Amino acid sequence: MRPSSALRIGRLDALLTALQTRDMTQAEAATLLQCSATCARGYVSELVAADLIVLARGPGPRRIPKPRYRLDADPCAHASYLALLRARAGLDLAPPAPAAPSMPLVGRRDPLVAALFGTPRHGAAQASAMA
Repeated sequence: MRPSSALRIGRLDALLTALQTRDMTQAEAATLLQCSATCARGYVSELVAADLIVLARGPGPRRIPKPRYRLDADPCAHASYLALLRARAGLDLAPPAPAAPSMPLVGRRDPLVAALFGTPRHGAAQASAMA
């Protein structure tokens, strides 16, 4: 798992854990996660899109100074969402298969090198092969 994926999943977990105890604004989430407001807005948007948190209702229709968010789903949904993220992060990082050379260069030079630098003299080829 890449460090950035681990950091993202850890921050989402911390945000969900904090939201279990109280409602939060995006600014409070940024302070909690020690990240920028833009970064916190991305985390909040991701959790809203996953239907894990919702916009909390204020005391009245006109008295909402800043949007606050609260949990919407049960804790099992949070755990399964984080498990899904961890699984995706692990699967995305499968090592790529090594590329097989299209043309073996044993005993020959690369055609591009030969075109640019010419064919080697017989003595120079033996000296480079011994090195």
